[in-house]
Amino acid sequence: MRPLLVCTRWQLGWLLLLLQLTQLTAAIGSGQADKATGTAFSVAADADASTTAFCRAYHDLGHPNPETACQRIRRADDATTKPPASHTSSIPLTDTVVSTTAKATTTTTSTTTTTSTTTTSTTSTTTTPLVRCDWSGCTWDNVTARYRCVVADMAHFDLRDCPPTSLLDVELVCSDGRADPARASKIAPYIKDLVLSPVLTHDACCHIFEPSAVFSAVTTLTLSCVPSELLFANTSLPNVTRLTLAELESSDMTASFLPGPVFPALQNISMRNARVRTLAKHMFADLNALTHLDLAGNGITALARDQLPKSVGLLALDLSNNNLRQMPADVFQDLQHLNSLNISDNGLTTVAGSLLTHLAQLQTLDLSRNALQEADQLHLPTHCALTDLRLAGNIVDAISGSIIAGCSRLQHLDLGSNRITVLPPALLQSQTNLRQLNVSHNYLTQLADDLLTATTHLDVLDARGNNIVNISGGLLAHVPALTQLYLQDNSLNRIASGAFSRLTAVHTLQLNDNALTTLPAGLINSFSPALTLLDLSKNNLASISIAFLRGASRLTHLYLQSNELVDLSPGLLDDTTSLIELRADDNHIVHVTAQLFAHTTRLQNLKLSTNNIQTIDATALRATTALQRLDLAQNFLLQLPATVFSTTTALQRLHLASNHMQTLDDGLFVALTRLQLLDLNNNALSILPPNLFQPLRMLQELHISDNSLATLPADFPLPASTLILDASGNALTTLPSPLFRLCAASLTNLDLQDNALVFDGSISALIGSLRALVYLDLSNRVDETGSGSLDTPIPSSIQILHLLGVPLSATTLESVLTIPSLSVLSMGHNTLCASDSLSLTGLPQLSVLELSELTCTSLYLDLQQSHPVVRIFNNPSLTVIELDVLDGLGTFDVSNNPALRRITPVDTDSFDISYTSLPYQSYYCKRMGRQTFRARGMLARDSFTYQIETLLDDCFSRVSLLDLSDNGFMNDQDILNETVGRPFLVASRLADPYIETARGWQPLQSLSSFPSLVLENIHVVCHVHSSWIEVRDGLYGQLREWPYNRYDCRCEPGYEMKLNSCSRKEQVGNQPWAVVLLVLLVVLFFGGVVAFCLKQNHILRSHLHEYEQLATDQGHKLLTVTESDA
Repeated sequence: MRPLLVCTRWQLGWLLLLLQLTQLTAAIGSGQADKATGTAFSVAADADASTTAFCRAYHDLGHPNPETACQRIRRADDATTKPPASHTSSIPLTDTVVSTTAKATTTTTSTTTTTSTTTTSTTSTTTTPLVRCDWSGCTWDNVTARYRCVVADMAHFDLRDCPPTSLLDVELVCSDGRADPARASKIAPYIKDLVLSPVLTHDACCHIFEPSAVFSAVTTLTLSCVPSELLFANTSLPNVTRLTLAELESSDMTASFLPGPVFPALQNISMRNARVRTLAKHMFADLNALTHLDLAGNGITALARDQLPKSVGLLALDLSNNNLRQMPADVFQDLQHLNSLNISDNGLTTVAGSLLTHLAQLQTLDLSRNALQEADQLHLPTHCALTDLRLAGNIVDAISGSIIAGCSRLQHLDLGSNRITVLPPALLQSQTNLRQLNVSHNYLTQLADDLLTATTHLDVLDARGNNIVNISGGLLAHVPALTQLYLQDNSLNRIASGAFSRLTAVHTLQLNDNALTTLPAGLINSFSPALTLLDLSKNNLASISIAFLRGASRLTHLYLQSNELVDLSPGLLDDTTSLIELRADDNHIVHVTAQLFAHTTRLQNLKLSTNNIQTIDATALRATTALQRLDLAQNFLLQLPATVFSTTTALQRLHLASNHMQTLDDGLFVALTRLQLLDLNNNALSILPPNLFQPLRMLQELHISDNSLATLPADFPLPASTLILDASGNALTTLPSPLFRLCAASLTNLDLQDNALVFDGSISALIGSLRALVYLDLSNRVDETGSGSLDTPIPSSIQILHLLGVPLSATTLESVLTIPSLSVLSMGHNTLCASDSLSLTGLPQLSVLELSELTCTSLYLDLQQSHPVVRIFNNPSLTVIELDVLDGLGTFDVSNNPALRRITPVDTDSFDISYTSLPYQSYYCKRMGRQTFRARGMLARDSFTYQIETLLDDCFSRVSLLDLSDNGFMNDQDILNETVGRPFLVASRLADPYIETARGWQPLQSLSSFPSLVLENIHVVCHVHSSWIEVRDGLYGQLREWPYNRYDCRCEPGYEMKLNSCSRKEQVGNQPWAVVLLVLLVVLFFGGVVAFCLKQNHILRSHLHEYEQLATDQGHKLLTVTESDA
């Protein structure tokens, strides 16, 4: 019987179809074709007829738009066979079709309208919601991936014109505050994900939830508007499971905002960053299905038990990033089934003893980045279910062994960034399931041998950033499952032999930033056949033995940079056959031997820069056939062997800068056909072989700056792939004509600054041929002879252009001033002063203008860009600068123009008039230096001297940086203290110009930002002084202490106040009385010496006379004796 029924159904369908086609034929001439089409479609869908037959029938009957009608049938057929699951009960297919055809009835009389309908209908058949359908006011937003509809006139909204599958995610932007209930009832059945947004920020939500509007399909609701108490009145959202409130800018939420009957299925509420300061009591009370509540990122300062849900099914609560300093002990009393609790980033100082004791099902607890001092105040449940405990970023200095004793399920423990000095062994005795332990950035000096005895399943140990001195032999003996070990940034100077012998699974070991001088031999082979990354950088290693890396067959990344290595022994890398990256830069390596890389066939990145390498063996890189990047910069290479790169055919980036190479072999790069970057900067090259760069067919960047090149190879065209050429800082006078022949359409950056280019016709032609150029620097060593000029239109693609010292023809200058994409322009020492005015209105994108070394005495600039940076400096003859600007400047720098006496006042954020002759003007800080003002070494000293107090008053309260260095008129200590020495607050609404303090009414400034005062070379030193002042809070309020700042200025050491200025202290010897005293002392001294000498002379003469008398007497006696003897 079933086949008979099917056959009968087909026969009945074709019979009804013939009747409808008869009506269609009669309706073609009367404008009712679309209506008949819709009816025929409905019958055909019910009869399950062939779409091909319908399309053929439309053509046969002469339908005016057969393709449109055919597309409708296909769309209806798709909707019939695959109806949306969420709309099958609420959106009858036939009603949708009838609405579509009814709307189309009014459009068939116009050919243009009919064509539009055809396009719309055709687009509607797509399965993804990328159509506007046929209703105005809504567009598909690719960023948010939803329809955005401005609800200004609800009459525009008849969503039944669109198939249900295209309206599952809609954002309604309300502009009239209240929607038409009748229209809202038509919208409701089509929306699954609904976003309500106001036209104006923080405006109220429009009331679309009318009793007649059944939003039964909505499952996700987002409010970017401020909800009122009546928003959900008399309505129901039975299937909404997720509610998001975004940036409400509301100080509190009312209790009636979330009525339970409206949201019977609501499971997830997100109020993250909604700026809600206070929660109403019982606002979540009736939400019995709630499982997840996110209140993070608000300004909540207090939380009570009756402000949180009482739902027994609440599983996750996020209170992070609020201002909760303390929490009541019973706040979580009703949340006994809570699995996840996040209270991080709040500033909690204490945790009540019973706050967490009843949360027996809690698995994740995050108290990171608070101000907790004692970890022992955490009283966890006796039968703790925690698997993840995070206490990082607090100020805990001690932790007991019993704090987590009952948490045997713990897998992740984070104690990082605290002040812990000791980890007691008892802390982890019961943690047999621990997988990750983070104790980084503490004050640990050692880890006890028995600390990890019970943690046999530990996978990650992070102890970086401590003061650990050594690793003992027994510390890691019981963690064979460890895969990641982080010990960097400690004070390690010794690793015990066998310390890692049980670690057979470690693949990442970081020992960098320590004080290691030696490493145990065979360390890798003894514990880690799985090791892939080893970081030993920034230690004090002078050598590494060959045995150290023995067995490291899986090692892929080895970092040895910033040590004291003198060489890398041949055979050191023999077992590292999987090595991909080796860094040994910033050492003292002198020679690269032949056998060092003999077995590193997979090496891709080799960095040996900043060493003392003088020679490289010709066969040193023979086995590195996979090498892609080689860095030998900043060494002492004089030359390279001709065959050193003969097998490195995969090399892409080669850095040879900052060596001492004078010549290069002609075939040095013959094998480097894949090279993309070649850096030869800062060598001593004076000539390049003619065929040196010929093999580099894929070259993109060539850097040959800061050499001694006078010419480039005559027959060398840069490859077509070249994007950047840097030949600055050489002695080039010309460029070979074929240089840009192949890359004229691809070269984007050309830097030829600081050469001796002669701008003849050949260089002009070369520059003019570069059609893709974005960056061009031709700033030249100034040719005083003035021979030649750049005479070619500058490419219109240029964005950054530097032409200092380049003579310009009138044609070139005109082209420069009309480049639409130019953003940075630097010119000077050329023909700009041929005219006293410079119009820059043809440069709409200009953001930076620099003019220097001009010979003009006056300059007029016409600038119509928005806030450009203008620097006009080092122009010795310039006396007047006049500007015509649109809306001010970002920076206005006219420094180092010694003759400058007049400028046009303009609004600017940063203003610099240093070393000019500009006189003081009252608008300097009021208009022209709203953020920074610099007036160093002013030449019009008298003008500033008389106005110094006014200048300081105007500037100090307005700018964030005030630089008055190198000015003799600024050395008055008293004036400085009277102006910048006043108390000030920063970004405070408390201070008026005067405020009542304990000492009466005193000036107290409130500045928008902290002002930086720079006073160099003036013999006065000003330091910021912070203190407290008693301020009355309100008109009749109490006095309370308030922090403030002020500058305290004093003469610098060796100077003292004298005649209102800080002058050098005079030495005692420079005083008149001191000179007289000194002369008197000298006279007295020499007088005393003369008197002393005279007295001594007299004494000597007396003694001599006595001796003579004695001698005479003795002679007489001798004579008498002699005579008597005779």
